[in-house]
Amino acid sequence: MLTVSNTDGVPDTAERLRFLRSPAAHAAHAARCARVRTIETHMSWVFLTDRHAWKLKKPQRIDHIDLASVEARRRHCELELRLNRRFTDDVYLGAVALRQRPDGALTFQGEGPVVDWL
Repeated sequence: MLTVSNTDGVPDTAERLRFLRSPAAHAAHAARCARVRTIETHMSWVFLTDRHAWKLKKPQRIDHIDLASVEARRRHCELELRLNRRFTDDVYLGAVALRQRPDGALTFQGEGPVVDWL
């Protein structure tokens, strides 16, 4: 479990990355997740597990792309899904909300405010 340590109560990027790099974070989506490999690109971090690849967009503004807000990253995830599913509909499974539980922990499950999208 990862809890929030910054002053506004919202997990910062470093806390999100620590969570997503943890095999325990992905246990709900795979019977076994032995390790998570992280690849960083200029726009994203990709987390490779035994069964899935998860992409987290970097919160940034570059050239013609504004990914600074959570809402912008959600829209971009949905756009990427729509475009890429034309060629590989069995590979791109969907956009998933990263949520913060009332106790401050990050999760893919249940209720709580959305802090990012993958």
